[in-house]
Amino acid sequence: MKTHGLTKLGWIAVFLAIGSSNPIGIKFAINAGWPIFILGTLRMSVIGLFFFTWCLSLKENLIGPNRQARSQAVIASISKAGSVICLYLALYLIPANRVAIISTFSPIVNLILVHFLLEHEKVRRKHLGGVAISLIGILLLIVFRDGLLEKNTFLRNDMLLGDLLTVTSVFFLQGMIIFEKRALNLGAHPRQLAFSTNLFSVSAFFIFVLISGEKISGIPITAPGISSYLYLITVAGIFLFYYRRWVASKLNVSYINSFSHLGKALTLFYAAIILGEKISFFSLLCFGIILLGTFIATRKETEDKIQYEAIG
Repeated sequence: MKTHGLTKLGWIAVFLAIGSSNPIGIKFAINAGWPIFILGTLRMSVIGLFFFTWCLSLKENLIGPNRQARSQAVIASISKAGSVICLYLALYLIPANRVAIISTFSPIVNLILVHFLLEHEKVRRKHLGGVAISLIGILLLIVFRDGLLEKNTFLRNDMLLGDLLTVTSVFFLQGMIIFEKRALNLGAHPRQLAFSTNLFSVSAFFIFVLISGEKISGIPITAPGISSYLYLITVAGIFLFYYRRWVASKLNVSYINSFSHLGKALTLFYAAIILGEKISFFSLLCFGIILLGTFIATRKETEDKIQYEAIG
């Protein structure tokens, strides 16, 4: 039976609505008083435990079917840990809308990494213009840092560090996607990867807990604190993991990718409505430049993967 166009749009709308809420949920939790490393440790621990239990119930091999798949899964897990650590730190330092704008160039990073990591997939010359335009937008945003309190040197330095952490997070995330894809092609199951990537992330977060000296007593026992934590585990964590793959099984991936940029715009909307963040005209201009570059660089490409945010 043919799927109705409105039905497909509904599936996409749900995917975008939840997927774009992840950084908003993290920022909301941080604003509610959560110590960032304890938040990451507890969140990833619960999600990892869920997939651990699920794999055991299905009698799946937790470490992958073969040595090659395991090695790719380990690299993906290390990349995931680096991505979420940098993301949490960035959201601690700068507004969520700024993180969303910078991460809009994720497809460009993917093209660059694929060009260097996969011999049979190279960036074509006709796409280099888009890559350059997107990078110009990123550089403008980072070099000419704007904000309500931009004259405060300390805050401006925080903004620069947050920007660089966001860029680093994007590179780690796209690396994770590439190596996860390799592991899946070698026979690994998505649940195995979810378990291994979360295990590495928990370990990384726990190390930072020890270094930073964060205390469990710092957990906010308030409605915003508890509700944001539960949302990050259930809706933006476990549910999104399965829903993403269900949508991928129902729809053509190129069709899904055609809506990918709307997710960033929706994150900006959430940031304004839920977090009350203000955004300058200059930031929106840079957002438009980055979007234009990614559109040119990825036009008429058939993708066999979904660009998605890490469960972090």
